[in-house]
Parts: sequence; C-alpha cells; structure tokens
Amino acid sequence: MALWRARFGPLPDGAPLEGGDWRLLAFVTVEDLDVPFPRVAAPQPDLPPRLRFEAGTVQGHAGCNDFSAPYEAGDGALAVGELVVTDMLCEGPAELMAQEERFLAELAQAGRALVAGDLLWIETGENNALLFDRTVGE
Repeated sequence: MALWRARFGPLPDGAPLEGGDWRLLAFVTVEDLDVPFPRVAAPQPDLPPRLRFEAGTVQGHAGCNDFSAPYEAGDGALAVGELVVTDMLCEGPAELMAQEERFLAELAQAGRALVAGDLLWIETGENNALLFDRTVGE
C-alpha cells in the first residue's frame, strides 16, 4: 500500500457517512503508483464542492449546481448511482465550472471509500481520488 494511503482504512459497514457535510479538500491523482506522494489539486477556495449522505441519497453542491444521486456503501465499497444535476448558469470564474465538471465526473465513478477520523477518501478510478473533511456544525 502506498504511504500516502496508509492512514486510511476501509469504510466499515454502518460507518457514519451521514451526519454533516463533507467538503472537498483536494482532487488527488497518482500517475505512477510507485511515487510515494500523489499530485494534489485544491478546489476553488470560495466554493469547494460539498456532499451530504442521507438515507441512501448523496446530495450536495458542486460549485455552480446542486446534485443528487442514490448511493450504496458497505464492505469498503461506495457506489453512486446516476447523478441528477441542476442546470444553472455558472456566474464565476471559468475554473469554477471546470472544477464542477471534474468533480461530478469523478464522483460518478466512485468505487471505494476509506476513512481516517473526519477525513473521507473516495477512490474514483484507478489513479484518482477525492479527499473530503467533515464539516459538522459549520
């Protein structure tokens, strides 16, 4: 296991994904798994995407638009169903729309969830992940 993933463990059955929002801290890309440190891209600082898991539905704000989808989690796996996304015009920098497109594309490919305290790591492909922190009470 790569050093940068060593502190995360599989999401146990019944783990509390619910209970507060998860704020995107970083897009993570590892082009070569032998490299000990991944490449990290921070989201737009003023509008990071957020998730909320409730009763089999994940919903949130991707930067410009809101989204929702069914999800299933267990045994470390996380599957996100078809995303329903609002169609609002993005009144922000071009980078905000690019962030939203990347975030939604990666979220749709969720395959595994790992946790470490109030951090959530969602693997979204062979070499990609989304890193979140919990924002309870924020």
